[in-house]
Amino acid sequence: MTSLAEYYYSLKLPLLYKSYLLLSVGVVFSLIVISLYRQYPEQQEHIQGHSSYTKRVPVTALVTLVLTLGIAQFTIHQNEDVLENGKSIVLKLAPKDPRSLMQGDYMELNYDLLQQVSEVLPNEGLANSTIYALLTLEQNHVATLCRVEFETPANFEGCAQGIYLPLTLDSYWNLSLPTHQFFFPEGKASYYNQAQYGEYRFKEGRALLLRLLDEDLKVL
Repeated sequence: MTSLAEYYYSLKLPLLYKSYLLLSVGVVFSLIVISLYRQYPEQQEHIQGHSSYTKRVPVTALVTLVLTLGIAQFTIHQNEDVLENGKSIVLKLAPKDPRSLMQGDYMELNYDLLQQVSEVLPNEGLANSTIYALLTLEQNHVATLCRVEFETPANFEGCAQGIYLPLTLDSYWNLSLPTHQFFFPEGKASYYNQAQYGEYRFKEGRALLLRLLDEDLKVL
């Protein structure tokens, strides 16, 4: 279990590999439990009584495990597909309070795009809603705001075709992108502090932060 924990929390390994490991370990442990139930039925009956309950427990546990890990696996596959095959969107990072920029092994991000969107929003009637930012992509996929819409975009005239960012506007009128935190290995805070851009990947309505870039758009 210690080795599993060290493997799982290693930031150098893709999440997809970790999900396969957890799924495999869960299945192995479940098979061990089922084997023990079948090997020592008299002890289980003594503890839980003479009923079919004993037989149902391992099957139910296995089905629950497979469903839970299966759903997690499907979600991870979706996210990995977006990160690998999605369209690149590079966003300029905006300054943030240095006292809250670094939080342990992750950094809190802010984006110029959010300020651009805030300046064109009406003053009322939009709290707790989703706003869609249509973009103009310049050289190296650096994005600037084209316009905003309040329903899932269908017309991209004058903007980058088929690309948008879903933004959440809360009751305090704060705008947020899907990701405002970037996690990094312990001790790398000063290295990632030079980040000037964040690269997102977008596919079929999903936007995920992929990596950070320096001022020359080189991957950190």
